[in-house]
Amino acid sequence: MEAILYENCRMSLHQATMRLSTIRERLRIGGLFGQKLPRHPEPAGRDRGAELCALLAAPPFGITDLSDAALPLYDRALTHRSYANGGEYPAAAVEDNERLEFLGNYVLDFIIADHLYDAYDLPPGEMNRRLQVTRNTKLANIVLEQGLGIDSAIRRKGLALTDSIIADAFEALIGAIFLDRGLDVAREVVLAIFEDEIAECDTRRNYRGRLQEYVAQQDLGNLAYDYRQTGPGNCPVWAARVTVGGVPLGKGEARTKQGGGDARGKRGARPPRGGVRCNRSGGTRPSPSSGAGGYGRDEVDAAVSRAIDLIGGMGRFVAPKELVLLKPNLLQGQEPERCVTTHPAVVAAVARLLVGHGCQVVIGDSPGAGIVYNETNLRRAYARAGYTAVAEETSVVLNYDTGYQTVSYPEGAVMKQFSIITPAVAADAIVVVSKAKTHMWTRMTGAAKNLFGLIPGLEKPVFHFRFQDEYAFGRMLVDLNECMKPRLQVMDAVMAMEGDGPQAGSPRKVGVILAGSDPAAVDTVLAQLIGMDPLEIGTIRSAAARGLIDPAAVRTVGDDPADLAVPDFKKPSTYTGGGAGPWRRVVLAVTQRFGKTYAPRPGVVGEACIGCGKCERICPVHAVTVTESRATIDLSRCIRCYCCHEICTEHAIALSRGLTGRLLARLLG
Repeated sequence: MEAILYENCRMSLHQATMRLSTIRERLRIGGLFGQKLPRHPEPAGRDRGAELCALLAAPPFGITDLSDAALPLYDRALTHRSYANGGEYPAAAVEDNERLEFLGNYVLDFIIADHLYDAYDLPPGEMNRRLQVTRNTKLANIVLEQGLGIDSAIRRKGLALTDSIIADAFEALIGAIFLDRGLDVAREVVLAIFEDEIAECDTRRNYRGRLQEYVAQQDLGNLAYDYRQTGPGNCPVWAARVTVGGVPLGKGEARTKQGGGDARGKRGARPPRGGVRCNRSGGTRPSPSSGAGGYGRDEVDAAVSRAIDLIGGMGRFVAPKELVLLKPNLLQGQEPERCVTTHPAVVAAVARLLVGHGCQVVIGDSPGAGIVYNETNLRRAYARAGYTAVAEETSVVLNYDTGYQTVSYPEGAVMKQFSIITPAVAADAIVVVSKAKTHMWTRMTGAAKNLFGLIPGLEKPVFHFRFQDEYAFGRMLVDLNECMKPRLQVMDAVMAMEGDGPQAGSPRKVGVILAGSDPAAVDTVLAQLIGMDPLEIGTIRSAAARGLIDPAAVRTVGDDPADLAVPDFKKPSTYTGGGAGPWRRVVLAVTQRFGKTYAPRPGVVGEACIGCGKCERICPVHAVTVTESRATIDLSRCIRCYCCHEICTEHAIALSRGLTGRLLARLLG
C-alpha cells in the first residue's frame, strides 16, 4: 500500500510538471518571446539591461548568457504596476509583473513541495507548515538577508518598498526563470536559496497556529481576530485585536493584515505552558553560599536551570545544532566582584545548558562606546570579566570577529535599519544574559538595554546624539529588540548594582536569577524588585505603548517576587521617580522643560583623571576634550546623557547639581 501511494503521489507531481510546461509554452506563444514589447525609456545614465545582466549573473541565479530577446521578460518581472501605469513615461506600453507573479507563486510552491516530499519524512501538517517560507514577509526577509539584490532592481512609482512588493517581484522573477530556462534551472535557483531555510524552518514561529492549537486544547472558547487599517494607502498599517471567549487578549501591529494577526498571535502564543496568561518571567533565588556574593557554581547552576525549566526548558527556545550567540553585559570588561558585567558563573551556567542541548555557542558583545571595537580590546575585556576562563571550562568559543553588517528593519518605529556585529547576524539564535543595574540615564539597565551591545562600539554615540531623551532612546531599544528577536533572557540579579550605575554604582545583593522570553516582561519584574515603577523605564513604556506588553498583566512562576523585593535599593542620583499628585506633576513638567537646569552636571575630578580619552571618544556631541592628560567638559554643549560617567573606570567624572537643580530635586522629594 505504501508503494502504491508513493507512485500515485509521484504521478500527480509528474502531471503537475507537465501542466507547468504547457503553461510555459502557451506563454511563450503568447508573445513573450515572439514579439518585441515596447521598451520603457530609461532616465539618462541608467543602463537597465546591464543592471539586469549583473543581477542574474550573480549567485544564486548564475545566468550569465542572458539573450537580448529574454531581457524584456526579466524587466517585466521586476516592474511593479505603479511604475507601468503611472511611471515617468506613461505613454510607453510597459507591462507589470502581476501575471508572472501568479505563475512564479505556483512554480515556487511546487518546487518546495516536491523537495519536502523527496527529502523529508514528515507528516502533511508539518510539510505544510514548512511551506510558510514562501509567505510574503518571509520571502522579503530572505531576499534582504541573502542580499539577492532584487529589492534595489524593482521599478515602482510613489510607493514604499513593502514586503509584499519585494515578495511579488521575487515570485515573478522565479516565473521568468521558469519560462526562459525551464523547470530544472528554476529548481536549482529555488533550492539554492531555500534549502537551508527549509531545513532550519522554525515552525514554532507559526504564532497564530500555535495560539489556535493552545486555545482548542485548553477549551478556552472562541478565538477571534478584529482587524483595523490605519496609515496612508500606499503604506498601510494593520492592527489586529484578538479575543478568547469574548475576553480581550491583546493587540499587535504590522504592515500587512496577516502580519498584524501574526504579531498578536505571537504575543498570545508565548504563554502556553504552566497556565500563565501573559508574558512572564521565571524567578528563582539561588541558595546562599560562601562564594563571591552567592556565586558558587552549584548554587548558580541550580538556580539558572530551575528558572529556565519553569518557563518550558531550554528546548523551548533553541534546537540542537543551532549556532547560538550568548550575549552577556560586557560593557568594557571589569572584575566580576565590581558587578559591572554579567558574572562569569551565570554565563557559564547558561553556556553549559546550551552545550548540553547540542548547540554551538559563541560568547560575544561589543564593549562600551568609549572602547575601540578590536580584537585586542575584546581579549582584554573577556579576560577581566572572567569569560576567557568560562570559554575554556565549557568548550565554547569567544568571538573576535570585529566586523558588522547592516540589518534592515522596515517595521521599526524610529529605526529602519541597524549596524549589527557579525556574530549576532550569523547566529541562528541569541540568548541574552544580562546584569541587573541602575543607570544614570535610563534609570535601570537589564534585559532590553543589554541588546545595545550589538551595536559596534564607536557607533553607539550616534544613537545617544540622535535620541537625547530617555524615552526616545527606549523606543529605539524596542526597535532593536524586535529586529533581532533574542529567544531567551536570563538576568543575573544575584549581586546587582545600585546607586550611580552602570559603572560607578555599588554592589547590592538581591539573590535572584530571572528568566523569560520577553525582555519587557523580565525588566518589569526587575523594576518591581528594586522599587521602580515599570512605566518609568523607557523600554517598558515604549513596549506598552505598542501593545507588546501590559506591565500590570505580567505573571511570574517560581518564587514570589514580593518576597524577593529590595525596597531600599538605592536609585541613581538622577532618578526622579516615585510619588504622585498634581503638584509633583507640575514640578516634573517644569524639569522636563528645563532639563539641563535640573539634571546633574558631569564634572572632572582632576586628581583622578588619567587622560585616557575614553570620555572624549564616547561623547556624542564632542563636549569633552582631553588636553595635557586631563579631560574638560563644555557644559553648554553637554546633553546630560552621562556616557562619560558610564565609561570612566577611574571614577574621574563626578555629578552635581546647581542651586536651582538642588531646589527642584528637593521639591521632587
